[in-house]
Amino acid sequence: MSDSVLILTECGAEIGFGHLTRCLSIANAFQQAGANAQIWLQADDSSLAQLPGSVRTESWCDALDSLDGELSAAGAVILDSYRATEDQIGQVARANARVAVIDDVFR
Repeated sequence: MSDSVLILTECGAEIGFGHLTRCLSIANAFQQAGANAQIWLQADDSSLAQLPGSVRTESWCDALDSLDGELSAAGAVILDSYRATEDQIGQVARANARVAVIDDVFR
């Protein structure tokens, strides 16, 4: 199993930066524990200038099919999104059995 953690989240003018802030803290905790934590961020154009350089902007919501290999190679995936559909959550879970979903909306 890989020691990498892949964190998928989002931010933007309509969403705010709460998801990103939470995920930066989670990534930092994993890094302090010796894991390689990477954040993939779905962001709108108005937010890009405000992002830390360590965050990879990746339109993961629209590209899960092409990201399957990277999802399955990760030691674990954390999905912090309220935009992700149940189908997208299922697709991530099929790609990697170690998935934690943080969901602000009761589904």
